[in-house]
Amino acid sequence: MECGSQDAFCQLTNWFTQNDLLAPWLVEVLGRFGVHANGIIGAVAQVARDYGQAIVGLIGVSFGIWRWWRYREHILHKRLAEYRKATLGDNWGRSTAVSQPTGRDAPALTQPRAT
Repeated sequence: MECGSQDAFCQLTNWFTQNDLLAPWLVEVLGRFGVHANGIIGAVAQVARDYGQAIVGLIGVSFGIWRWWRYREHILHKRLAEYRKATLGDNWGRSTAVSQPTGRDAPALTQPRAT
């Protein structure tokens, strides 16, 4: 079989067909994989058939709880912001008890001298 330079799949299949030692082993491995894959797919289909409605219901309830939690947290943060604005005004995060000097009025930071 002639393959182009960019056709890696063609070259791989050509190598498999020409390799007599690897072909029987590869056929056996792929056959076993196919049998197990069929069993797994059948088991998943059976679980989906038996418990599909319960799984969808559980996902819906979980989503509803998550949405309620996010709404609750949003409302709590909104109330906290309103409370802070009412009590502190626009001075969020600033200390109203002590004013801190800035610019040239600020004292120079010096290291204590070692004695």
